[in-house]
Amino acid sequence: MSYRIELIPPARDEIRALPGSVREQALELVAALGDEPRPARARKLESRPEIWRIWLAGRWRVGYE
Repeated sequence: MSYRIELIPPARDEIRALPGSVREQALELVAALGDEPRPARARKLESRPEIWRIWLAGRWRVGYE
């Protein structure tokens, strides 16, 4: 089963602002979420359990619902 991924405009802007190699990782991660929306490294935010997060390059995190 595959899922549809929607990026809101502020998320697109933030991805564009990332350094090149991190931007590539972010785009690959977002694309992979279409196949597996809850990969092993995804965690729920404690304060907002409807939001999931994945750390990217040890410095940035991708949040999604």
